[in-house]
Amino acid sequence: MKPLFVVLVVCLLAVSAGRAETYPAKYDNLDVVELLNKEDKVIVFGRCLLDNTVCSDNALKLKG
Repeated sequence: MKPLFVVLVVCLLAVSAGRAETYPAKYDNLDVVELLNKEDKVIVFGRCLLDNTVCSDNALKLKG
């Protein structure tokens, strides 16, 4: 019974190691400095992320 448990644990570790997550490239073109320098955009993005208003296309991309 014990060797079966060890084999099962090793198999689970191998499967979970094979599912490495990668960084999504959809945020690579987002200019954070430009966004933070414009107060109106910060407010729009913030309200969108908090589900308080209708979102712009760019805010929806960030929200995911």
